[in-house]
Amino acid sequence: MASQWIRNGRWHSGPRVRLAWLGFALLLALRLSGADTPSFKQVRVGGATVSFPTRWQEAGAEVPIWLHLHGAPAALESQFAASGAVGVLVNVTLPGLSQIYADRFAAPGSLAELLSGIEAALRKESPQHPWRAGRLTVSSFSAGFGGVRALLRDPAAFGRIAALVMADSIYCGYAGDPAARKVDEELMAGFLRFAEEAAAGRKRLVISHSAQVPEGYASTTETADYLIGRLGGARAIRNEEWGGGLQLVSAFARGGVEILGFAGAAAEDHMRHLRALAPLVSRAQPPGAESVAELRARLGAWLAHPRFSPGLWGVKVVSLDTGATLFEHHADRLMSPASNSKLYTGALALDRLGGDHRIVTPILGTAKPDETGRLAGDVIVSGRGDPSWKVRGTGRDFWEIFAPFVAVIEKAGVRRITGDVVADATWFRGVPNGAGWTADDLNDYYGAEISAITLEQNYAELRLHPGVAPGAPVRIEWLHPHTGLALDHRVVTGPKDATARVDPRRIFGESTVHLFGTVPANEKPVLLDLTVPRPAQWFAVALKEALARAGIRIEGTARSLRWPDASAVTPASVRLGEVASPPMRELVTAFMKPSQNLETDLIFGYLGESLRASDAPERSTTEAEGVRRLREFLAAQAVPADEVRFEEGSGLSRNNLTTANATVALLRAMARHREADAFLASLPIAGIDGSLRRRMKGTPAEGNVRAKTGTLRYAHTLAGYVTTAAGERLAFSLMLNRYVPPAGRRATDEIDELAVALAALTGRSGER
Repeated sequence: MASQWIRNGRWHSGPRVRLAWLGFALLLALRLSGADTPSFKQVRVGGATVSFPTRWQEAGAEVPIWLHLHGAPAALESQFAASGAVGVLVNVTLPGLSQIYADRFAAPGSLAELLSGIEAALRKESPQHPWRAGRLTVSSFSAGFGGVRALLRDPAAFGRIAALVMADSIYCGYAGDPAARKVDEELMAGFLRFAEEAAAGRKRLVISHSAQVPEGYASTTETADYLIGRLGGARAIRNEEWGGGLQLVSAFARGGVEILGFAGAAAEDHMRHLRALAPLVSRAQPPGAESVAELRARLGAWLAHPRFSPGLWGVKVVSLDTGATLFEHHADRLMSPASNSKLYTGALALDRLGGDHRIVTPILGTAKPDETGRLAGDVIVSGRGDPSWKVRGTGRDFWEIFAPFVAVIEKAGVRRITGDVVADATWFRGVPNGAGWTADDLNDYYGAEISAITLEQNYAELRLHPGVAPGAPVRIEWLHPHTGLALDHRVVTGPKDATARVDPRRIFGESTVHLFGTVPANEKPVLLDLTVPRPAQWFAVALKEALARAGIRIEGTARSLRWPDASAVTPASVRLGEVASPPMRELVTAFMKPSQNLETDLIFGYLGESLRASDAPERSTTEAEGVRRLREFLAAQAVPADEVRFEEGSGLSRNNLTTANATVALLRAMARHREADAFLASLPIAGIDGSLRRRMKGTPAEGNVRAKTGTLRYAHTLAGYVTTAAGERLAFSLMLNRYVPPAGRRATDEIDELAVALAALTGRSGER
């Protein structure tokens, strides 16, 4: 709100200033009641209050300056600290209305004179260095816009300002008849020129505006619309809670311009824009922090935003080049890592087994085949948890999975099997689900059963084709044979404009899938992922058919075994051959890139059993042995094992806990490990592949950040490596738990902002 109202480009006082005076009174009350922030020292320079924050010298020889017009110093100091800006704050708050700000900066050279005085104050505060005023950000609230308009008329001042933040603060007189509500273009000329420079990427401009409608002159919404129109753009509708009572309702962005519209027409709504200076000024900063001190301030301000108050953050960033900690925030807090757990499993596998290691699955017979090719007994596939028996997503035929098994049996001379085809999954000891999983997980592909013999990641695909008209039958197409699943099918063809909604439900322990829902007529088919119970049995039945297709006669049945069944393998069993997996480095990449739970848990189980200690109790499960091996590995790598409390290897458990400290320690250890290249290659690349393929595109993080994602309900994480714009290699862990994002925003957006900030850092650790 302006402190004076404007008509036809001229200033007038009058009865319409009551709202303006109310805003100024609120400012004055803030000023009188607020104590100075202890971390700032104030000095007076040319009628301005200069606030020196603690450690301002760390900004470097060229000290960034934030000049603000119209606001209580104590309130501004709080916003400065929260914004993440570095340098010093200069506050000009005058005892008057808008015109007094215009008069203060009307004389050419007034800004240069003020900056000269500020430089003298900098040197007086710290005489040992020739400090200079650096990048200049100017902000204004309410009546302060008169001073900004005057500054923009001075070519030298215009050129000196790098960023401009107008917090509900660009008002303007009308040209001609006020009833026509035409913004006076002469009064807007400086703002328009600055907006054009910012849109071209040469400056930064951030504007917020409210829904207040003053009488007789243009509102902040009207001036914002004028600028948007002259830039050839249009508003985008938004509906986001910003915290502090602000509701974002529209936005426009182009180049370095961002214009944000907020709801609310009351005096208190106007005041909220002053209290929202921190995020507005943060948006006006350069894309990359120019020093570690600035990075710390930015990250700290981001994490301190009120929208995160119900949630929990744990963050740590360390230089791999210098060992310096660039930033940490509750890095010792135990939090849910979600799929960041896979970092630990992948590191453990590469360390204990090596990247060249292959999982070998024995194929045995209960007897040796005779000279006619008759095997008088069973053929046994003794599973070891090999996760590579799949063709999903490759375009290959399902039956190609079994070609290596058929080849082994044929090479052994077997042409006839009088017994059964047995899929023996007893090597894994324990229940077929991970500790800490929820019942809901077991119905979805990411919670598929864990088994020493698996097939196609232990879930099958079902395609539902709608009929041509509502009420017509839905055609069902299995994309995988021999699953053993039965269907209770209740899906109907719905209207063309309906939303496809199909809900598959399988009661745990049963093999019937209940299907409910609607598929719109003439729309694309719906593809469902259905977990398969007893996957070893699925494998056995499919292998039996594959052998028959190859001309090998089987007289028995297909059957499977799993814990606590006794193994079919005995000392008398005859080894017919074996099937080997791809190298471990490929298996690790296969579960890391897409964040595949089952394959992670299979490798974790393989580690547990293949490294099982000879004195391990019989009752100790495969999973428990994997956890034991993990703790040994962490201790050997100087990772704080007490800060890693895992129950299983994939991170689907809600009971897995770790800290940002521990994850960064793991990342540092793996960066110098003999398998460092394999570990790095396994991680998703931002904007390129894996679970990061759609994230951080068009930012300095794209193609740069290599990190493992993690997502559960109310748990979001990202940890890995990034190279800064200065060429420094960093390891980082970003953990956000118990956070519910506002409408139109995702929790991953919050984490990605931090990763992008690391990639854009132009300063280096150890530099001033």
